[in-house]
Amino acid sequence: MVDYFVVSDLVSNSSPSGDAPTDQMTTNLLGYKARERPDAAHDASPIAHVRADAPPFLMLHGDADPMVSPAQSQSFHEALTKAGARSELIIVPGAIHEDAAFWTEDTLSQVRAFLDSTMRRR
Repeated sequence: MVDYFVVSDLVSNSSPSGDAPTDQMTTNLLGYKARERPDAAHDASPIAHVRADAPPFLMLHGDADPMVSPAQSQSFHEALTKAGARSELIIVPGAIHEDAAFWTEDTLSQVRAFLDSTMRRR
């Protein structure tokens, strides 16, 4: 699994006002505001489904992302590794959400290396 700027916890990603663009995306996805039904929103979050036999993950996140906090990827990465799953996290310095820095040769070579190591027939 290669994931860019993951929202791993729909509840903690909610804004205090509930009116941020990410809140509207969550409402469109779930059909309700995450803060109105936090238990159900948590159950719909990727972080609620972490397990040791999860597929290998590579997460990339910019440290200057104004839309989705890098903490979303960091906490998901930590939960996966704590559960015993394979997870790698690349924090891209200075990158914002959907930044061109994710498509540099250096970053793409890291993605290729991850895919080569996980997709190679054994």
